[in-house]
Amino acid sequence: MKRAPAQEGLADPIDRGMRAVLSAAFRLSGAWGLARLPMPACAAVASGRLRGEAVEMRSHAFTGAGWESLMIAAISDGAGALRVATVCGLPARGALRPLLGVDLVALGGRLSLVALDLSPTDAAFWQEHARPLLEAVHAGAAAALAPRRPPDFARDTLSPLALIAGARPGAEGAAFAAAAGLLDALRGLPSLDPVRPGERGEAAFRRNLALRRAELANRKEMDVLAAMFGRPFAERYLREHLFRAP
Repeated sequence: MKRAPAQEGLADPIDRGMRAVLSAAFRLSGAWGLARLPMPACAAVASGRLRGEAVEMRSHAFTGAGWESLMIAAISDGAGALRVATVCGLPARGALRPLLGVDLVALGGRLSLVALDLSPTDAAFWQEHARPLLEAVHAGAAAALAPRRPPDFARDTLSPLALIAGARPGAEGAAFAAAAGLLDALRGLPSLDPVRPGERGEAAFRRNLALRRAELANRKEMDVLAAMFGRPFAERYLREHLFRAP
């Protein structure tokens, strides 16, 4: 099994939870039989600073099985402990599956953001296959999370069951388990999702692109990355790798 990025070693609860989620993401890429996408060295490993402390971001990109790209990224602090984990799955043209989004952020020492969603590109497919997975996430993690207001940029793109929250103190383990559980539950998705070159597939792809463009309008994410790695890097990374909007 592929290891999660960053150093191994004694881990605090946040670091352990982040690694468990990243391990689930790598298991998912293996189960789907995805191939690695080449990335420039400067995007695969980026060094920066946040509030005077060294940080590092490591990214892995995959493709295949009806996915244009699956990005797995992690940001570690100066001691090598993971503080951000991101998984972003962009469906290929004609695929009916939702966009996969997992974002866990603990830059301030607590798990302040837990964002999990399967954003629909095809309403019928989402209703049949994605809704049950998200309902299970809510059922398992509701007590551990404090809901947060969805960001304005994503109001029209998130699914009705998008989970946007912060973890309650002491309940971080349940939040990490929910994210890893969603990734593990997705392993059977490709066999349910034929690529459709006709009108339905094109409608799904238009929605797919609209979702990516909405994510690129997220100035907060841009500003956080820019604060750590510089704005030119942040703009290239989001547009050319994480959301790949043509």
